[in-house]
Amino acid sequence: MDDRMDLYKLKNTEEVELMEGEHWSDNLAHCHKNDRHREFMTLSTFKEKSLGDIHRDFKFTEDEREIVLILANLTGRIKIGKRYGTGCLQKLRINKDLNCPIEKCAKKHEQHKSATLTVTTVFHVVPNKDDLKELLFQFFYDEDYHEDDFKLNVENAFGLRLGDTEKEGGSSDWCFIECVTHNMELVGKLEEQIAKFSKLQTKLFKKYKDQDPKPVIIVSHPHSGPKKISVGKTEVSKNVKEVRENQRWCQYYYDTPTCPGSSGSYVLILGQPLNGSGYWFGHPHNHSGESRKGGINCSSVGVDHVG
Repeated sequence: MDDRMDLYKLKNTEEVELMEGEHWSDNLAHCHKNDRHREFMTLSTFKEKSLGDIHRDFKFTEDEREIVLILANLTGRIKIGKRYGTGCLQKLRINKDLNCPIEKCAKKHEQHKSATLTVTTVFHVVPNKDDLKELLFQFFYDEDYHEDDFKLNVENAFGLRLGDTEKEGGSSDWCFIECVTHNMELVGKLEEQIAKFSKLQTKLFKKYKDQDPKPVIIVSHPHSGPKKISVGKTEVSKNVKEVRENQRWCQYYYDTPTCPGSSGSYVLILGQPLNGSGYWFGHPHNHSGESRKGGINCSSVGVDHVG
């Protein structure tokens, strides 16, 4: 390995825990990354900016704007008691069985439709299957809502299962979780968003595949607060292991701003040859933490297509 790669080894993971009575904003001033907080955009700010003003080093077109807004709809906050991270909806399936698989479901003894959501994140956010008992995956926490407005605007999906993980050697860190929702209107909207995301991934892959460095966009819940958007570029990548000839299992490093609470967010690398249909339904990279090199962050293991 190149000697400089030691600088890119993972230094700190970026989940966050709030103490009793703490608000998400209480720790902003003491965050060791607070000099980069100004680089985060709220969802409303991102929508309001003209395409030329979104980021000083990256020219957004309507396609880039659209894929970020779709990613924002697929991104949610993971809440496990007082611990928080971020996840991204990858796929869903509608359950044929009308009995809810969630043990604590208020409608447990009534027949009602549900759907199972597959959410990608990182293992250090959900390290134990027992976490699923109190896990909520929260969609549309887009603004700093007051309590009543939070309940009106934020949709909860309930933790069901901890899926396969990639945690060999303590550095790969990837996992997925399955959650359940009864909101079938929401399910219909999410299905549309997943399909659109896949098509745009393919289109933007063709546009950026020969560009280096590549743009890296992250939508996350820094400090467990409302979702924020940050933009940067790839720094370097490294191979983690060999599995098949046409698959590159690797980690990416990038200068896109993140903070505690960003762990598990989807790392959108424009031009990345993700393995799978539409360069989307493969094994994506999720944000894992910060590296030993200042200002550079690190993804979980993920799979790129080769050839």
